[in-house]
Amino acid sequence: MAIDLGYGKHVWQIPFRNLNDMFLIGQITVTLAICSQAWSKTSFAISLLMIHDGIHGKTRVFIWFAIVSMNMLFGVSAMLFWVGCTPLEKAWHPFMRGTCWSPNVVITYGIFASAYSGVMDLVLAIIPWKIIMNLQMQTREKIGVALAMSMGVLRRGHTRDMG
Repeated sequence: MAIDLGYGKHVWQIPFRNLNDMFLIGQITVTLAICSQAWSKTSFAISLLMIHDGIHGKTRVFIWFAIVSMNMLFGVSAMLFWVGCTPLEKAWHPFMRGTCWSPNVVITYGIFASAYSGVMDLVLAIIPWKIIMNLQMQTREKIGVALAMSMGVLRRGHTRDMG
């Protein structure tokens, strides 16, 4: 379907009649990418919570705060692409009459969300060390497990965060 619309072609070779569909597919893709970022961080944080003995008090509360705040932040990021125009359809029908927010709104929020996401990546990479080092294991095994759990910070850096 996407190739039939003109994906992969130079912008001047794309039929004008396909632009609305391409914009809609782009909107959906961005929304799903943002959700996947939120859910990957959430799943890792939930994994940390599943290690019952290692997480108590403030750390547990912080992990829940991270889960809720990241999902709210990314949720707003995903919605900004859909609700920034009047009428709403103008978001994926760019040549329709109507008005849209300044692109600076999405850009500024995106920068904030990306910075917050980066901080959460670092914090979620550090928390396993606190948990694992208190377990009854050989030191070498503790370091191996903690390193493995912290590797997500490197993986997450390869995508451009929008939230």
